[in-house]
Amino acid sequence: MTTEGTTRAEAAAHILARETGRRMRAVQSRIDEAEEERKIALDAIASRLVDHEQADERQSGLIDGLRSDIGTAREITAALDVAHGETRELTAAQAQELVSIAERLAANEQIDSAQDAELTGLTGRIEGLELRAPVPGPPGPKGPAGPSGRVAYGGGGGSATIQSAGTLVANRPILNFVSGATVADDATNNRVNITVSGGGGTINSVSVSSGLSITGTSDLTITNTGVRSLAGSGISVSDSTGAVTITAASVTGGTGITVAGSGTTALTVSATGVQSLTAGNGISVSGTTTPTVSASLAAGTGIGISGTTTLSVSNTGVTSLVAGTNVSVSGATGAVTVNAPAYGTTITASTIGGTAAAGTSTTIAREDHKHAFPSGAAPSALTVSSTQATGTSTAPALADHVHAMPGSATAGASAVGDTAATGTATTVALSDHRHSREAFGTPGAVTGGATAASGSATTLARSDHVHSTASMPVLLASTTLGSDTASVTFSSISGAYYTLNCIYQARCITPYGNAGEYLMVRLNGDTAGNYYSPISNTTTTTATMAEFGVINTTSNWDAQATGGNAWVYGYSNTTWFKTIATTAAPFNNSTTAFSPANYISYYNSWRSTAVVTSLTILPLNGGNLKSGSTFRLYGYP
Repeated sequence: MTTEGTTRAEAAAHILARETGRRMRAVQSRIDEAEEERKIALDAIASRLVDHEQADERQSGLIDGLRSDIGTAREITAALDVAHGETRELTAAQAQELVSIAERLAANEQIDSAQDAELTGLTGRIEGLELRAPVPGPPGPKGPAGPSGRVAYGGGGGSATIQSAGTLVANRPILNFVSGATVADDATNNRVNITVSGGGGTINSVSVSSGLSITGTSDLTITNTGVRSLAGSGISVSDSTGAVTITAASVTGGTGITVAGSGTTALTVSATGVQSLTAGNGISVSGTTTPTVSASLAAGTGIGISGTTTLSVSNTGVTSLVAGTNVSVSGATGAVTVNAPAYGTTITASTIGGTAAAGTSTTIAREDHKHAFPSGAAPSALTVSSTQATGTSTAPALADHVHAMPGSATAGASAVGDTAATGTATTVALSDHRHSREAFGTPGAVTGGATAASGSATTLARSDHVHSTASMPVLLASTTLGSDTASVTFSSISGAYYTLNCIYQARCITPYGNAGEYLMVRLNGDTAGNYYSPISNTTTTTATMAEFGVINTTSNWDAQATGGNAWVYGYSNTTWFKTIATTAAPFNNSTTAFSPANYISYYNSWRSTAVVTSLTILPLNGGNLKSGSTFRLYGYP
């Protein structure tokens, strides 16, 4: 059966398919536009290649234009990659949305099955009621149909659309509101709102108390995070409330100690006995609460002691003695010692610069006494730039004394930009000393547009040093013909650069007597049909040499030569074919004044990926290059 859910799913699928189609068309339109832009850019490149004979701009302008077109083509290619990526994302999103629609259709089918079962039950109940109901009278007039989604009141009957917070639940002809439901008509939104409060609802708020935590929303988990167990002496725990009771132990006073205060936890303990006693000289202390102090004193020679607690000390020996000449007395113990003059034990030492003196000593000198004489000491070291001095030393100089000379040290290194200096070193230079010199350094690279600079390097340049010119064009070879020559060849060309540039001023002798001649080039001596050359008298896809310029011939003015500029791009690249571009400014013959021809430019290619190692330059139709013709070959980074 078709349900509203199925209809919405189909409508959603239709809308998604339509929106996806619109976005796909938009992406395809962008791809088409990008393809068209790329085609235009490629056409512009082709147009530039085809119309090169009519170019009015210099070679640099043409190259910049080509680079710009190539950049545009690259940007378009990048845009195409982005568009293709969006297409893949849209396809993936559409596939995911189709899976979601399929899941919703399957759910709708389950709802349909449940509704079919309920309708079958309702049909049975209605048939039972009709059997028990009285015979009805004639039918009343049919009332007007109600609005879509509501019950059509009157004889027509109908079903109500029942929603839960805006989501379809079922279509039923009867709504039954039980206790606890609040019903309100919502005419603005064309519906009836039913509010159910009370049992079966979601818990909106739960509060916790100390020691508890709650996790979850509808199914709550309450966890006790407080004290769960506690044990020990004087501690009790209530299992019902979790309360913990701690009873402090009792404290009893002792000897010299009293305990005051009421309660159990706040007690005051006071000491009432001796709290501190320190022993001293001749006194010792023993005991704790009742200390015992003991004193001891012994009499000595000439001294007597009497009494116990109050001692009396009496001197019974000599009480007075006066010293005389050469006599000394010690009164500490009462003993008297009389000494005669003694021999001196210390003889005064002689000193450098000492003076004569009678002396004041009370001792006598022995006949074999000897005065100390100053000993010799190490003489002072000489220093660089020291001056002469009498000296203040108290030691004499020995006959074989030697003054120390300043030592030698490593000579200082020279540095770029040093100035002359007397020096402050305290060492002397040996006759074979050598100063170190600055090291050699690598010369700096020369770059285009660089300005002169004195430099700040601390190293020197060798006489054969070479500056790098890696970022500048380098003259690889040059030649000026001393005689008429059939061709000019540059061989053994270095592959260290990216582009070759040949600048020439030349004329030629043509066997046909033409006023102008094509100047051609062969790369690596290749004479096979591997060149693309646009000149009219060669096959453009199988040419055996490429256009290198146009030059005047000897049938033109004798003093007029053609100046030209030819490029070989990517000559050292091994991935792509080589592009050859040339410009030249020949002059037409005139008997009255100069008459320049068109500014001529050509684009050619050599269909080879080999590195170019040689160039052979020659006229197209044979003949010789004129003596005095000059060719200069440059390498560009």
